[in-house]
Amino acid sequence: ELERIIGISLWMVGNVLPFVLPLFILASILTSTGLVLLKAFLAYVAVLASLNKFIFAPMFMKRYKRKQLSNTDIKDNQYLHTERNNQKYNSLQFVWPESVNRPALNDKPVIFTAIPHGAVPLGITCYPVWSKLFNDKLCHWTCAPVVLKLPIVSSFMKHMGYIPAKAKHIVDTLTKKEENVGVVLDGIAGMFRSDKNTEIANIKQRKGIIKIALRAGVPIVPTYGFGHTSLWKIVVDPFGILEALSLKLDI
Repeated sequence: ELERIIGISLWMVGNVLPFVLPLFILASILTSTGLVLLKAFLAYVAVLASLNKFIFAPMFMKRYKRKQLSNTDIKDNQYLHTERNNQKYNSLQFVWPESVNRPALNDKPVIFTAIPHGAVPLGITCYPVWSKLFNDKLCHWTCAPVVLKLPIVSSFMKHMGYIPAKAKHIVDTLTKKEENVGVVLDGIAGMFRSDKNTEIANIKQRKGIIKIALRAGVPIVPTYGFGHTSLWKIVVDPFGILEALSLKLDI
């Protein structure tokens, strides 16, 4: 249980660190309160990272007889302990129709399209499932290209098989590598436009993925993550400034 608490917390911090840290630094320059908050935040991150590095990560690697992350075996990396804990933490259950049972999708790559995004689409982070349940092809999930250029975070995401959410990269993965691709269709809109009382999916303008599937000659398997929008309460500015900025920067 303690490992899970540390793992999920560190995973969430890692997702927001590249965006939050500059704000804390700016606040520390402007006010003394900001400096206190920056020190507290850095101390919190340091404690989580230390516990993970020196206690839980070695325990996990020993348990599964591993020494380090592989630069070539992405499937093996998809069993990272934070991702394993994400699955257990949320008590995930999968339901699918018999029509996609093996061997229906054995012979060609698949595009998994998931909605809604919510604050964080934890349902997709059970990465090994997408790489072995319907066929044995490695599944590459997509993300904003800029995320794969960020320090620390980009290294982990690349080790888990992430690719830029651009048509060329998706098509090349499907046709040249002949491997699966996963896309969270509503992306940024799905992060900002959520309602605790109503399930909302922003997909009417997401027609590009259909063109990609036709061009690559692969099937689309639509998936819905029930609970994605209720895991956290999302607080956004009423003027839509943050959403517009995220769309502009593609993050």
